[in-house]
Formats: sequence, C-alpha cells, structure tokens
Amino acid sequence: YGNVNEWNQRTAALTEYSVEDVMGKPLVENFISPDYRSSVAVILEQALQGVDTASFELPFYTKTTQRQVDLLLNANPRRDISGEIVGVLGVGQDITAKRRAMEADTQLSRSRAANDAKSQFLANMSHEMRTPLNGIIGVNQILMQTNMDDEQQELAKLIQSSGETLLTLINDILDLTRVESGKLELEYVDFDVLSMVEDALDSVSSIASNKGLEMICMVDFTLPKHMHGDSDRLKQILVNLLSNAIKFTLDGEVLVRVTLIKTTNRYLDVEFSVKDTGIGIPQDALKKLFSRFTQVDSSTTRNFGGTGLGLAISKQLAELMNG
Repeated sequence: YGNVNEWNQRTAALTEYSVEDVMGKPLVENFISPDYRSSVAVILEQALQGVDTASFELPFYTKTTQRQVDLLLNANPRRDISGEIVGVLGVGQDITAKRRAMEADTQLSRSRAANDAKSQFLANMSHEMRTPLNGIIGVNQILMQTNMDDEQQELAKLIQSSGETLLTLINDILDLTRVESGKLELEYVDFDVLSMVEDALDSVSSIASNKGLEMICMVDFTLPKHMHGDSDRLKQILVNLLSNAIKFTLDGEVLVRVTLIKTTNRYLDVEFSVKDTGIGIPQDALKKLFSRFTQVDSSTTRNFGGTGLGLAISKQLAELMNG
C-alpha cells in the first residue's frame, strides 16, 4: 500500500534505505513495522481523501543496523496543477533524541516516586516498630534487676542484646530515610573534639577488649580544642567506622587518627580516619563498600553479621558535612 515514488537523500541517510531500495515499492508492507502498518495505511487513505495528518509518531527500523529511529510524521495530499489529488506527501522528522530524553525523564520520575514511597514506608514501619521495642527493652532491664538464677540471667541478657541490636538497625533505617528524603538537618554546636573522639572510643571499647584488640587514638596537636559542627552525627560516623573495623579484625589493633588538613577564616578541614589490621577489602569490591544493605563479600555476612547500612549512612552524613 502506498508505492514510493520519491525518496530524498536525507531520508535515505536516516533510514539506510537507498532510493533504489524503495522506489516503486509499497511503503506500508515493506518499510513500516507490523504494529503500525494499519495506522499508517489509514493516514495515507485519509490524505488521499484530502485530510491532513500532523504529528503522528512511529518507530522506523533502519536497513543495515536495525536501529530504531523515532519519526514524527506529517502526511498531506499531493495535488497536480489542476488541484487533483495524485498522491501523498509525507514529511518525517527525526525525534529519536527527544524521545529518548523524554523516556529517561519519565523513568527518572518513576524511580524517584518509587524511592520516595519506599523511604516513607521504611520510615513509618521503623517508627511503629521502635515504640514497642523500647517497651520490651525497658521491661527487660527491670527484669534483669530482679532475683534470677544464672540461666534466667543469660536469657535476659540475650533479650537485651538482641533488642538493642534491632533498635540500632531501626535507627539506622530511620537515619537513611531522612538523609535520602532531605529531612535530616545537622545541629551545629561548639564541642570539644577530643572528648567527642573519646566518647566514640568508649562506645566500642568493651567489644574491642573482649576480642583482645588494642585501640589507639592519635589526635593532631595543632587541632583547635573546640570545633563548631554536629558532634552527635560526627560521633555516629566514628562509631560506625570503629564498629566496622572491630567486627572484621580478629587480632591486632584499630587506630583512629584525627588530622588538621587546612584552616580558612570560616572553616576547618579535618580528616578522621580509622585503620585496622583486619581482613581487608579486595580492590574490585571497593565500589560496593558504601552501598546500602550490601557487604563486599556475602560470606562476611554469615561470619560477621551486619546489614551493610553503617558505612552507607556514614558516607551520606559525611557528605552533608561537605566531606
């Protein structure tokens, strides 16, 4: 249907069909994809009846590479000098780049909507779980102060440890959803740097001691005693890094170092680093290091536990602090 009697060089270059390939051949049956043949046939028939068709979109597959080209087609009656309709004049515009950009925008919008819905769901669930969990932990703390035999004490300690682990996970999920939704705001206060670092070390010292690990702290003597920033979030980052280092270190030491990099009139550029003598990270696994709910090796989850949230949260908190 619709024998081709004219085919310009621009169309030939775009479609990879030469003039010789198409001249005299039915357009619809030979060059239009099956899903669009009936629609194009209707457009050609309408044009032959004197009806213009503007801005009809259809895909066209090139001859050699079978690459999809998106076309915006305008079809108009072609008349002779007497005004009689003798054919159809079709003008196609390549809108492939525009269509791909629109599809990318649509996909991005859908992804953002899905991510927002997921974050809201996680936040709501975390809030709902935290309230009864705090009750369980609180009641168990009271229970541990009563007279119990050794077996009961061990069971109560297990409840306490499991509850606190779950509460930490829930708080991590809440932090993650707040950061991703832009709802987490830093609280800037003046704080003592050394005291903050010591508090972070105290939080993990018992775990390190139980494993026989040596904890070392080195603070740059040129660092001002006080800084202005969110000390709680900075401590959270350090605790996450230290906990991770201790978890994957079987023997040896964990070193935390605080170094003043540079000072300006308004800002201090300070580097906090944690180094350990643990199992290390393969070079090809570094790209997964800060991914959510991911560990660089699935076997480490079985051997050491963890959800893979701590480093992801630490990275995002550091970025909030321009780190």
